[in-house]
Amino acid sequence: MKGNKTDELELLPCCRSAEDVYPGEILLRHRVAALEEKIEQMKASRRVLLRLLERADQERRIETGNLRMENQRLRRQNKLLAHSLWDKNREIVLLKGRGEG
Repeated sequence: MKGNKTDELELLPCCRSAEDVYPGEILLRHRVAALEEKIEQMKASRRVLLRLLERADQERRIETGNLRMENQRLRRQNKLLAHSLWDKNREIVLLKGRGEG
């Protein structure tokens, strides 16, 4: 993986020779490279999850708006039906009152 930070950690030849590299160092470098790859994968996963969250939030807002409009429509319809029933009931009471009198 060229361009990784592990490549930048190479020691200068004047400081140490290839024989001076202890076996654990190679394992640690591989481990660092693997962890850096995991970090990149996690960043990508985070971006995907954030996009999904934004999409779900947008859909929720749309659905909430639709439900509010439906609620208002049903309230208006209910109000009209209640007035209609009230008027019919008043008419029935007046007709009954005329029939008895």
